Amino acid sequence: MNIEKIHIYGFGKFIDCSIDIQQPIHIIQGENEAGKSTLRAFIAAILFGFPFKKEKRLRYQPKKSSSYGGSLTLRLQSEKVITIERVMRNKAAGDVAVYLENGEILGEEWLLSFLGNMDRTVFQGIFCFGLEGLSEIEQLKGDALNRYIYEAGMTGTKRVFQMDKDIDSELSALFKPKGKKPVINKSIKELNSQLMELRKWEREFDRYSMLLKQKMQFKQELDALQTEKKRLLKEKENLQRKETLLRSVQEKIELDRKAKVLEPFDKVALELEEQWKHYNNDRTEAEKRIEENNIRIQQLSSKHSGAFVNWTIINAKDKIYALKEKVPLYKKYVKDKEGLGLSIQKKKEKAADRLERLGILDEGQLELSVTTILAEKELHQIIEKGKELKERQRLLEEQHIEQQRKLDLLKMDLFELEQQRRPLSECNNSKRIVFDQEYLEKGFRRSGNTTEVMLQLAAIIFLTLGCWEILTGSLLFGGVVSVIGTAAFVFLFYRKQRQKNSFEESDNQNYSEHKQLLEQDQRTEAAVREMKWQSDREENIYQSFVDRLKEAAVKWKGLENELQEWCSRYQFPSINSIHIAESFFQAVREWKELNEEILELKKEQEMVSKDLEEIKTEVNDIAKLTGFPLDNPLEDIKTGLWERYKREEQENNIYLKEAEKIDAAFQQKQYWMTKKTNAVKLINNLYKTAEADNQEAFFHAISQKKQYLEWKKQKQWLEQQITGQLLPEETIEDWVKELHSTFTQPEEKRGLLHDDLVSLEQKEQDLFQTLAEVRQDIKKIEEGGTYEEKLQQFEEDKANLRKRIHQWLVLKTSKQLIEQAKAVYEKERQPQVIQKASSYFSYITREKYERLFAPAGEEKFIVEDSSGLRFSPEELSRGTAEQLYLCLRLALAEAYSQAEVVPLIMDDPFVNFDQVRQQSAFSLLHKAAANRQVIYFTCQIPSSRVLSECAVTRLSSS
Repeated sequence: MNIEKIHIYGFGKFIDCSIDIQQPIHIIQGENEAGKSTLRAFIAAILFGFPFKKEKRLRYQPKKSSSYGGSLTLRLQSEKVITIERVMRNKAAGDVAVYLENGEILGEEWLLSFLGNMDRTVFQGIFCFGLEGLSEIEQLKGDALNRYIYEAGMTGTKRVFQMDKDIDSELSALFKPKGKKPVINKSIKELNSQLMELRKWEREFDRYSMLLKQKMQFKQELDALQTEKKRLLKEKENLQRKETLLRSVQEKIELDRKAKVLEPFDKVALELEEQWKHYNNDRTEAEKRIEENNIRIQQLSSKHSGAFVNWTIINAKDKIYALKEKVPLYKKYVKDKEGLGLSIQKKKEKAADRLERLGILDEGQLELSVTTILAEKELHQIIEKGKELKERQRLLEEQHIEQQRKLDLLKMDLFELEQQRRPLSECNNSKRIVFDQEYLEKGFRRSGNTTEVMLQLAAIIFLTLGCWEILTGSLLFGGVVSVIGTAAFVFLFYRKQRQKNSFEESDNQNYSEHKQLLEQDQRTEAAVREMKWQSDREENIYQSFVDRLKEAAVKWKGLENELQEWCSRYQFPSINSIHIAESFFQAVREWKELNEEILELKKEQEMVSKDLEEIKTEVNDIAKLTGFPLDNPLEDIKTGLWERYKREEQENNIYLKEAEKIDAAFQQKQYWMTKKTNAVKLINNLYKTAEADNQEAFFHAISQKKQYLEWKKQKQWLEQQITGQLLPEETIEDWVKELHSTFTQPEEKRGLLHDDLVSLEQKEQDLFQTLAEVRQDIKKIEEGGTYEEKLQQFEEDKANLRKRIHQWLVLKTSKQLIEQAKAVYEKERQPQVIQKASSYFSYITREKYERLFAPAGEEKFIVEDSSGLRFSPEELSRGTAEQLYLCLRLALAEAYSQAEVVPLIMDDPFVNFDQVRQQSAFSLLHKAAANRQVIYFTCQIPSSRVLSECAVTRLSSS
């Protein structure tokens, strides 16, 4: 396959740019930071996906564009053209689409099948190489250089050697046959020590088992004693519980008897006592206050009499004062009302400006419009779809124009070829002349074929017969027959010479010219057919772009319909274009916000107006009450009312003060008399409730109720205590019957139980002493850790050893597999690589070195010069070693089996070559480019001779 076009939508520093790859060798030249490495990474990313964020490779996400990706146009060996496009949408590695010539679109599965067994590592290891591989040659010496060049011809990298080296290192760290420090060696030694310790422990098992049996026996006897002790303690506890329950039941019966006597006082409420105390205090306080007010009224009455008080002015004092305080508030309300009016006017002007911008005359069209977050989100999704579709249309239009240009060029070339055709009459005349000449030649040859066959057969017969006669003894006859056969052969030879001369004389100049013209006509016809086929193919591609543009137009129309549906769903006026949808939505939202602000300001203005009206109403009401004229301004009325009140207050101040004192005294006296009457009435009601005639009987009933409640409380506590001690099958009535029956005191039985318990405790102490001695002997045996712990440690260490051995076996198997892979490579693949590399190396060194071979099992290459001398890579000059490395890399790429021939991508590997070696290297590239495309990145412009045979694209650092 050949890369014909690189189109970058957005990748690293490249935004919407394309490069056409024209020649088999295409040089891309650019200074440092011009983007050569970015282009190499782009090709790998389109074929194998964008690197994941967790990987160490650069992702080259563009900083100045949201588009991330691009496409490669490839021409396959079957002359089919495909376009692989990869852009970042949903998948981390990018979404892939493969466009075929017939307009069919395939996905990532087809691309994986097309690439076969090649992944990014294989691609970059075999088909991409540059200066870094050659620079390592300058740093390596001896066996390291031999090994590096050997692996360059094996995998293109030094990973196999590094992997082999790492495995050897890990194997040595795990085990050595006579080693001491490796992990497995240490583990085996430690396990042997643990095994000796365990065997020593096993010899103590007999005595240990006996002690364990004694310990078990004593423990069983101790358990039996403790069980008997628990039984006796339980029996003793039952006796004590029985005594306690009978005593409690007896106390309950006595409390029932006492409570029944005081049961008539149960209906007396204890709250009556507190109520009596409260009412009695009120009565005593009222009697005292009444006496004090009588004395004060008598004193004030004798001092002042006949005082006149104007109650109308006095009662309106608070209202007049409040009006005076509201004067600043009234002014503020007037100012606020004016300011709100101005704000409403400004908001209305802004709202009208928004309507004018929207082109809407009727406000009712926008009042029902919904501007919620959900509506905005759906509109934003429609707009984003429109932007993406517009970008897609732009790219399709660019590709459409480019395809139109290619199609026009093909049609012009086809027209020029058709102009080169000769007229049909001339072509027929040439065919006739050539046909006649060839017919004459074939006829002449057919006429001579029979005679020649007969003469050849006769000559063979005569020669055979002559030889036979000579051998049998007839020399004369045999010689004559042999001479006749020889004469026949001579005659045939001269006859052929005459025919040849005859044909050469008949082959005139006219026949050769017409033959060449016919061949030229055939080539022209083949070129016309090829050009027509290409034209038809490009026409199909062009039509596919036209169809995709139509499809994009249909999608755009559908998106506009979706926008209209959104307008209908959220009650918006019709939006003519998706491009203005976002600004239209913002303008409608601003208008609605202004409209809501206007409504809020109007509500606030109405509230201020209402407060002003309330103040005016209050002023008019007070003016009417006091007889003040209403034909003056509101503020003058407030001021006049306040001055009138002050004058009235000064005239009647003395009389009003004394009148207030006398009135207050009368009111207080009346208040306390009422309170006293109520207190007496409430106390009598309390006596009646307690069914008492006087205070003494009332308090006697209260004391009896308290005693009744105390006994009832004690009874409830006893019942709870008894119930808590009862068994599930027992009841209080059963214990009442037990109390009235004959009952024997259990003192004697408790004494016997006590003696038994003392005896059991003594036996228990003896067993504890014996058991402790046995345990001490067991502990002496188990000092330094138990057998189980050591056995468990032994098993754990043994399991760890198995893991280490398994790890060692895995590594050993891996090493053997690598060795087998190397052997398979040396047997099956290396000969092909060496043969091709030997040819390349001989070519690039101008046959100074003629042969390259690898000794079996030595993992190195040997080169042989024209004189038969042999050299290892370390014995070559650095420049020659670099040439050998280049030939091996080219041979490895050539030997790699793939359905499609993958292009070689080289990053300035010849920058350190001198002029002669550089020309030789490029000459070798031209030889390799006969079957494979080569894309060569460089920062220096090669010589003019090299440029004359290559296509060049120059990158700008900007």
